[in-house]
Amino acid sequence: MKKDKIAGLFSIVFVVFLLCLAVNAWYQAQAYRETLENKAVIAAFIKKDSTASLDVIKERIINTDNVRGADLVTSEMAMKNAIESTPSLGEILISKENPFSPYYMKRANKVNKTGFEELKETLSKLEGVDAVVYDKNGIDIHDTLDVFCGYYELCLKSAGILAGILLLIKLVLKFTEEEPEPMTLVYSAVAGLFSGVVGIGVYTYAAHRYMQSDIINLPSSYFGYIVLSGLLVSLLWD
Repeated sequence: MKKDKIAGLFSIVFVVFLLCLAVNAWYQAQAYRETLENKAVIAAFIKKDSTASLDVIKERIINTDNVRGADLVTSEMAMKNAIESTPSLGEILISKENPFSPYYMKRANKVNKTGFEELKETLSKLEGVDAVVYDKNGIDIHDTLDVFCGYYELCLKSAGILAGILLLIKLVLKFTEEEPEPMTLVYSAVAGLFSGVVGIGVYTYAAHRYMQSDIINLPSSYFGYIVLSGLLVSLLWD
């Protein structure tokens, strides 16, 4: 009996460890999606022969739907940025007329491929705008992660709800017995909480000892939910 209890504790610790990996995968995907969302911009290049002033064009851009602000990048700034990113261009551009056009960098309220394509089409029709571009690959990755996070979160919540329903059924059946054993439930609860703490400890140790990367770190705000999952698994296991 004692060996069975020890084996049960180790099993719960292992389940909690796997849950840490699963939650971390969702958390990292969500964090990367938010990073892409914050960096997502669309650039509207201004025609060099435009008769409208930059301020007028900026006003037209800002008044466009799904635009959240617009920052001007002058032709001088564009040339400087190009030389800083590719130093070899300096020798080529230094003796020539600046080939870069000024442009406005804009952030969108809706970050997805459909929203950016609609915004691109709208901005392209504005007087004084020559071309509109954005990082299509980054938006595609963002949209993929958005779908992934949505389904992943749904699976985690569904698993939690299902486990809760099963536990409720089990408790009802247990307390309808002629001689219920509440101390057994107390032991299982304590064992589950202990296994949850140990599981998080094992995950944290393994993450720092063997993986040595911040990407596998879980925020401390998730620890309470994971410890409670150990409690849930223990009560179901009993």
